[in-house]
Amino acid sequence: MLNHARAHRAYVAGHNGSGFYTAYLVILDAEILAFSNAISGKMSGISIQKGSTLLTNNSVEAFSAKVHEQHPNISYIFRETPDVILEFYPHGLTEYGHIARENAQVLMDFFNNAVASHSASFDPAIVTWFATQATSYETTRGTQQGNIGNVGEDISLIIATKTSLINALIAGHGIIAYNNSSNVTVALTFWDYSLLYRARTVAHLKVDGETPMNSSVLGKEILLDQFDMIGLWNKGLVARVGVFASLTADGVPGIDTKIKWVEPGIHGTVKAIDIDATINHYIKVCVDNLTDGSPWQLDFYDM
Repeated sequence: MLNHARAHRAYVAGHNGSGFYTAYLVILDAEILAFSNAISGKMSGISIQKGSTLLTNNSVEAFSAKVHEQHPNISYIFRETPDVILEFYPHGLTEYGHIARENAQVLMDFFNNAVASHSASFDPAIVTWFATQATSYETTRGTQQGNIGNVGEDISLIIATKTSLINALIAGHGIIAYNNSSNVTVALTFWDYSLLYRARTVAHLKVDGETPMNSSVLGKEILLDQFDMIGLWNKGLVARVGVFASLTADGVPGIDTKIKWVEPGIHGTVKAIDIDATINHYIKVCVDNLTDGSPWQLDFYDM
């Protein structure tokens, strides 16, 4: 959406010799900047969240390793009083093997309390380590959860600024249509709709010259089950261009063949399933009435 808006804005600015679009450009610049800033904020928030998540993961792993390290020591120190060992490992050592972040704080506090209760039997550095680990994890985990909330706020801002940008672009359609009411083809050149789609380059075919009289083929190497939408951009000025599916490379459309026709200068889309284009079908492009060719562009969108 941002790339589409920026490309559109550049084209409008390049055709504003009379100043007709000046007011529209002011609005467009403000909306593009707001949307861009919202996206940047989200990316920053995600980076901070990932950093906090990494810290909490490292903290849990360090705690698990230290508990395993102390197990032989605790088993030896309290060998005469097995009930005390259960204060550390009520469900055995395995409980501390794969600790979920949601359970980590409880286990850290539990183990730290046991160490503190029998601190005289441990090296002071060990007592301090478990106490510090429990406290620092609580702080880091709280920061991580807060960052998750911040990213949620960023997403809400993105939705709001994107909606506002879309409204500006819709208004722009009316402004540009009004100023080019005598030439629809010229009006359409202000927009590059292909930038609104996430296209896979492997499923992209572009012909800037003329298409041969009947058809061109995009073969079976394209796994059509990976794509939901087919886009056809008829760049010609005269002939209709259509897209259809065929089981063979030399197949031609019959009476019952489903064809999506696109008028000159128009960008059209069709769901692959609507023209019976499934896996192992060829996609073919044809020009209406076997007239001389027309420039076109074909894209597959995994929307």
